[in-house]
Order: sequence, then C-alpha cells, then structure tokens
Amino acid sequence: MTTTEPDTQEVPGAEASEAQLLRVDPNELIIGVNVRANAVLGSGFVADIKRRGVREPVTVVRRGDGALVVCKGQRRVLAAIKAEQPTVPALLLDEAEDTDAKSRIARVIDQLGENEHREQITDRDELAATQELLDLGLTARQIARERSIPRKRVEGTVVVARSDAARHAVLDTGMDLLQAAALAEFDGDEEAMAELRTTAAEQPHQLDHVAQRWRDQRAEDAALAARSAELAEQGVTVIERPYLYPNGLRRLSMLRPTPESEPGNEIDPDQHRHCPGHAVFLDYSRATGQVHDVGVCSDFPAHGHAERFAPAGQATSAPSNGAALTERERAAKTAYRRTVIAHGKSWDSATTLRRDWLRTFAARRTAPKDAPVWTAQVWASGAHCLRKALESGHELAGELLGLPGGPAEIARAAANATPGRATVILTVLALAAIEVSTDRRRTWERPDELQRGYFAQIQQWGYEPADVEALVTDEAPSNTGDIGDAAELGEAA
Repeated sequence: MTTTEPDTQEVPGAEASEAQLLRVDPNELIIGVNVRANAVLGSGFVADIKRRGVREPVTVVRRGDGALVVCKGQRRVLAAIKAEQPTVPALLLDEAEDTDAKSRIARVIDQLGENEHREQITDRDELAATQELLDLGLTARQIARERSIPRKRVEGTVVVARSDAARHAVLDTGMDLLQAAALAEFDGDEEAMAELRTTAAEQPHQLDHVAQRWRDQRAEDAALAARSAELAEQGVTVIERPYLYPNGLRRLSMLRPTPESEPGNEIDPDQHRHCPGHAVFLDYSRATGQVHDVGVCSDFPAHGHAERFAPAGQATSAPSNGAALTERERAAKTAYRRTVIAHGKSWDSATTLRRDWLRTFAARRTAPKDAPVWTAQVWASGAHCLRKALESGHELAGELLGLPGGPAEIARAAANATPGRATVILTVLALAAIEVSTDRRRTWERPDELQRGYFAQIQQWGYEPADVEALVTDEAPSNTGDIGDAAELGEAA
C-alpha cells in the first residue's frame, strides 16, 4: 500500500514535481534490473531493519501500468520484506522506467557508483563513535542492541576505548580493533604489550597465540606467587626450578634415607622437612591450573642421604658413561631442557586456541569438500588413537560437538542430521581422536605420520598454527634435537 498523507512530503531542495517521498508496502515494490546479481542479506542487517526500519529512502520510478519499480535500494527492500516491515520510505522520481539505451546506461552507472564509492567505516571512526555513546550513558549491551551487532564486538571496542594504550594504538598507528583488544587486556604490563605491538606489526597472524601465552603466563605467575607466599609463611625454602640437578641437589623421589638403606627405598618427605637441606620448587600444570610442590634436598651427601638406586653403602651411582659431565655437556643439556619446558608451555597455550578452533569447526552445517576423502583415509588407517577413541566413548568429540551424552547421543545426532552435517560429525570424530593423541612433550619434536597429516589438514581448513605447532609439519628437524644432540645445542646457546 502506498500512502500519501501525512507521510508524503516534498523533498528539501527539490521541486514536488521532480520527486516525492512516499511510504510504500515493500511487498508491492518491483525490483528492477540491478547490477548486483546476488543481494546478500546479513543477519545483522535484517535485525537492524527489523528493529529500526528502513531509514534511508529507496529510489523508485513509476512504470506505465502504475507499479513502482526500485532503481536503488534492492537490499533494503528485500530486508524489509524479510523483517516484516509494513512500509519503507521511497523517493519517487518524476521520470519513467528506463526503456532506451541512454537511460539504461545512466541507471547502470548510478548503481555501480553507489556501491563502488561507498567506504566502510574505519576502526578509528567506530572507536570514536563508541566512546561518544559511552560518554552519553549507553552500556555495551545497549550499544549492541541498538546497532544490531554482536555484543562481543561492542564489548571488545569498549575495552579498547577504556585503555589509553589500546585506544591510542588504534587512533595513532591504525591498529585494528581486534588487535587493540588484545593489547588492552595487558594494559600496564609493558613487557607483554611490547611483544604484542611487535607481533601485530610483523606477524599479525600470530597475535592470538602470543596473547594466549601471556594470558597463561599471567595465570601461572599469580598461582606460583600465591603458593610461594604460603610456603614462606610456613618457613619452607622455595628455590627456582632446576633444569638439571647440579652437585648435591636432588628431588626427594630420587633419594633414600642413608647409603646404608636398602637401594630402591624412598625417603619420607614428611621426615625430610627437618633436614637442613630441605627445600621445594614449584611445578605448575597449565592443563589443570594447579601448583605442585616438589621436595628436594639441596646437598644430599652432606646431609647423609643417598641416591635411591646407588649401590648399597654408596651415596651416589657411578656416571653411566664412566665420567662426569663436562661443562660444555652440562650447558648443552641445560639448554635442551630449557627449550623442552618453553615449548611445552607454548604447546599448552596453543592447545587452548586449537580446541577453540575445533569447536567452531564442529558447529559447521557442512564439511569442507575434501573432508570425506581425508576422513575416509584416517579411519581406514586403523591407527591406535582411533581405536582408543572408540573405546573411550569419543569423549573429546562429544565435547566439541556439544553432545556430552556419549556414543548414543552422537549416533542420534547423526541419524537426524543432513548428509552435510553427518559428514561434519564423522570428520570431528576423526579430528578429536588424533587431537587426544597429541602430547605437549613429543608431538612437536617427534610427530607420527597421522599427527603430521592432522596438523597439515586443519591448517588447510583455516587454522593458524603457533610457531611450536608449525614444527609438526616442518620437514626440518625441531630446534631441540634430543639428549644425544645436547652438546651441539649447547654451542648454539
């Protein structure tokens, strides 16, 4: 239905005979020939029009039979229909529908120009506008609702707006909002922010991984500091975690009470608390977020203890190679151990993001085109990790798919799925089985062929690996070598 009163009005700056502003039922409009063959209607765009209506008039002309034909505003009209808007504003031009070549040329040029010369709002502009809305009293939730965009994006912009360092990174250097949100998270930590700035400039694809490593390191530091304070109050000496066990330092699990004790016996940790050499170092598990105390004796021979498996009557065992380590060998082994620990921590952080990516993949409605071939090859391999996943009830796959009820629930979901979705489920079963087989200590250094193929495949499907994960598919050896290569590593260190 077309209404003329009271909505019809003259367009400012134009004669009424040249154009009129109408309110028109979008279902009555005819979409004219348009250069945009596929009018994509994003969910946010439709939601915005459903909430606020079409605010920019579409342009129409009247056809010979009286019908209104849309010249500009195809997407707005279609979105209004989808959003069930009763009317849209329409600017009626005082001209006929184009029928000759000249008018058709003008229409095509107009439609191209309208889209080609339209610039997206910049992150700088969005940040400044969000800051203004905050100053005017709106919350992130209200801004998201009014703009019909995901709340998460608005919340990220708000975080940036409230951080001086992150805000200036956007306004002064052009850093995008997602990168600046990572920066804002570590506001005040100059070391973390310096690495994040460098990564954003030089390796932006690694920014998420670097941020996750710092996030995990912050949690680890806080947990270790809290436990150290508790032990200090108890009068327990806390030492730095040793990379090797120099001189007389040994874990209590490696000691027996005295040289005369039977080899294999283990020292009692509670009794050792009274030993002058008693100390602990702290071991933090990023998988569980828990801190473990590891008891040591700082000088076991001086305090009358013996290595657990040393010969009866002896405090130490003879070196396996018949001679003590040289300084060069000790330095190499220390360097190797440092690398193993650092790579293990990096692997833990990468695993958090990798499994987030797997959850997103598991929510797909259809699988990548090459997924059936890859999945068939994996299941045909009969690898041990696949059999283990079957025996354990596909626990990780169920978690990724949001189906924690075990194999029966996964089977029901597959039975009710479309062929495309069923392929996703089958693929996730294979991905999860291999994922569970990965290990923070071995996979980056000595991956098997199935793990190599797994990491290569998820990268092909869009996963951006951390540096430590890239070692899995790298044909060159990892930069740790192994214990036998320790001397060479020591030179590099």
